[in-house]
Amino acid sequence: MAKKASETGDTVLSDMLVSGSKNIFRLFFAVLLIALLLLVGIIFLVPGALAVGNLSALVENPEASVHGMTALIIGVVLWAVYIIIVNLVLSLSTYALVIDELGPLEALSTGFGFFMNNKLDVFFIWVITIGLALINSFVGEFAGSGGILVAAVTSLVPVVVLQPLTAVLWTRLYLARKGKKLYNPSDLLSDPDSL
Repeated sequence: MAKKASETGDTVLSDMLVSGSKNIFRLFFAVLLIALLLLVGIIFLVPGALAVGNLSALVENPEASVHGMTALIIGVVLWAVYIIIVNLVLSLSTYALVIDELGPLEALSTGFGFFMNNKLDVFFIWVITIGLALINSFVGEFAGSGGILVAAVTSLVPVVVLQPLTAVLWTRLYLARKGKKLYNPSDLLSDPDSL
């Protein structure tokens, strides 16, 4: 839907259903490949786990293996950094898969290439997306569970506002950087005879 709306300025729900039915299995495999790439980062935990050794002995005497715990904590931090980097670098892979109708491996390659050519733009939109999600969660936490209306609003905002906004931002960035013609609403306003 975001692709058609970005290109023509108009879309209907059936566009989403048609696109979803064409891309569901390829998208599933692409998401599965990304998840497997994220799991590869578990390798950062191996040195710490080997240094800690027997976890039951660590639970009984926590001071006995301080060096192993340090290595394990460093491994967890490195894995978290790896997850962030992989998510950032491959953030447009699923959009490339749907927009250009690519295969899963081709989509990962295209997403990586797109990131390498547009690092700053992808980073800014990624930060904006994460920032909006964090702001929503902070508002939900700050308002507390006392107000059912606030809890309902902060639960609906990610689904009703953030997901569509994110899809449109990523789609427009991808289409604009690929040199495809985008719909400009000012075109309708500039020529009154076109109506």
